[in-house]
Amino acid sequence: MQKDKKFFSLNKRHDFEKCDMISMFADHNGVKLIENASKGTCILKPLDSFEKGMVWDRISMRGLVPDGSKIKGFFHATDSEEAYKLILDAYRDPKEKMAFMKTLEVLEIEDPADALLHTLKGRYLIGWLSVFASGDTPVIERIRIHYPYQSLLDYLPEVFRTNDYSDFLHRYLSIYRTLLMELEEEVDLSPLHLLTEHGSEADVNWLAETLGLESPEIWSFEELKNRVSQATRLSGIRGTRPAIEEISSFITGLECFIIEQHDLGRKSADAYLNVLYDRLYGKSHADFTILVPEDKLASEQIYNQMKKALDSVKPSFTNARLVSLQPYLRLDQHAYLGINSTINKPGRLVLDNRSSLPYKTVLADCAERKM
Repeated sequence: MQKDKKFFSLNKRHDFEKCDMISMFADHNGVKLIENASKGTCILKPLDSFEKGMVWDRISMRGLVPDGSKIKGFFHATDSEEAYKLILDAYRDPKEKMAFMKTLEVLEIEDPADALLHTLKGRYLIGWLSVFASGDTPVIERIRIHYPYQSLLDYLPEVFRTNDYSDFLHRYLSIYRTLLMELEEEVDLSPLHLLTEHGSEADVNWLAETLGLESPEIWSFEELKNRVSQATRLSGIRGTRPAIEEISSFITGLECFIIEQHDLGRKSADAYLNVLYDRLYGKSHADFTILVPEDKLASEQIYNQMKKALDSVKPSFTNARLVSLQPYLRLDQHAYLGINSTINKPGRLVLDNRSSLPYKTVLADCAERKM
């Protein structure tokens, strides 16, 4: 239905900055009145359809209009290039442009949020919006002007067709055509909802549920966006060691280490080592241990977050044991050379965060020791 449809859209700050403002200004939110102003005018940049006698379709506007405030639109279509260039001239005073446009025969629109422009015919479209406020200022976020005009009558037998665009049947069917256009636009833009970098929080939460991500509430919005964007790839390796390593590193921001039962070499170990392995890494063959560097599991929130995330990617009927590695060496505990423990070469005694003295140590002067 919209195969040949076109539209001009103003939805960014630099789009609105090309318009002429009287008592109004543009920022990243849209167009609004200056402080303490109760009335303002936005002269739209004139539009060129590149076709003489163009029949314009409709205007739609999105924004915030508080109670007691109002926005009115005034539009004129012409084939005159002089009028187009006069309004387009950036060096001409906006008040002079307004004085000229008020001499033209314009279509006055009480509510430009969604209105028909069928009676306007001409290559160029010029117009302005008048904003009235009593209290909070209205904000114009987006303006979209559609062309050329198309009617649902074009899909009916010829007996129903007429060139009178002000005819009741034309205007009546335009209501349903607008609903269909909005529905088609929503369908056309639906793939954008799958792009997490552009999606809203509701879109991302919906995607998380659709992709089967358990407990999305444990993630912040930014973390959830990153997780959803990787969900397809992670689902392909779900239940594997790489998936566990990746989700662990994603939460902690550091490389984590996984120890499985077959890594321990229990068959060649003596009884003492096997008892120690049972205590540190679990007795069941379904147990595996994740070593988290430093003190990343200090808070209960992070621990629960990581536990729930691991439950969603680990193999079924297995148990993940989380261990937070401490930066010191303690025998028969989780101490791993090169990971959280080191052995330094003998040297001068330096008391820092990596050295300590026994409680019974006595420091004596070298001369006293010789005596």
